[in-house]
Amino acid sequence: MKNDVKFLGVFGAVVAVALYAFAALAIPLQTATNFTVTCANTATAIGSTLDGFAAIYCQNMSSTSVFLGGSNVTTANAPCISTTAATCSKSDFSWDINKGGAPSCIVASGTVTLKCIAGK
Repeated sequence: MKNDVKFLGVFGAVVAVALYAFAALAIPLQTATNFTVTCANTATAIGSTLDGFAAIYCQNMSSTSVFLGGSNVTTANAPCISTTAATCSKSDFSWDINKGGAPSCIVASGTVTLKCIAGK
C-alpha cells in the first residue's frame, strides 16, 4: 500500500510536469508576415525590419548554399540550406527566435534571395 501511494505521487508529479511543458510549447502564433532577404558574402540580418516575431521559416530556392546563424555567422560555423542535397541536407530551415537573437545569413560568394515567413 505504501509503495502504491509513493508510485501514484511520483506518477502524478511526472504527469503535471509533462502537461506544463506541453502547454508552454503549444502557444500558437497569431500573425504571419512574408518577406525576402538577400544574403551576401557578409552577415546579413534576417527580418531586420520586422518587430516582435517569435519564429522564422526560410526557404532557399537556389543551389547556392546559404549559411544561417547569429550575427557571427560564417560559412564554416553554421548549418546551410540549398536545393543541392549533396551540399546541404535541406532547402529550408525554421527556428524559434526573435529579432534580438540577431538571425543572420551569409553565402560564400554572390547573393541569394531567401523566401521567408515570420510569425508572432
